Amino acid sequence: MVSQQGLTIPVGSDCPRIYMHSSSVVANGDYVRDTVVLRKNYCMLTILFSEMESPYALVLSGEVAGYDQTGAPRPGKFQVPVPVDTAMSASTQVCLPRQNGGELLLEIADGSGNIKTFPLHKYIAAVGYDWAEPDLKDLKLTLDYTMTAVTLVIQGWDEEFVFDIVI
Repeated sequence: MVSQQGLTIPVGSDCPRIYMHSSSVVANGDYVRDTVVLRKNYCMLTILFSEMESPYALVLSGEVAGYDQTGAPRPGKFQVPVPVDTAMSASTQVCLPRQNGGELLLEIADGSGNIKTFPLHKYIAAVGYDWAEPDLKDLKLTLDYTMTAVTLVIQGWDEEFVFDIVI
């Protein structure tokens, strides 16, 4: 949803796969020239499940609700349910907007009203992911319910980072 304030991501939707360019030019003469370089302004988070059957419901939430007219992350409520259809696939994808250092949380509900919240932003920061990169890299997150572990991999990196958690 684009308006004069920029791009707004509605609550319940993930970020569109957006490439952006923003610049200011000064028109001192008859002609103005600018080179447009479209930059990948989203992170595709692939979530891999260790089990084909998942009793959990997942929700991602954050503090970036879109982009302003300059392409900077715009504060606001970001919340999207993560599609979990492990009968069809052992993975799912959610498109995240560029973050500005705020919280990015993963909520896991077990169906009985118990909800655990995990600071995904801290795990992502711990692996050295840079939200200020001109072109954002994609992430893979492996949820292993039996091992109570989260594994994060940044696209193009050989190293995996494992965090032990209690679900």
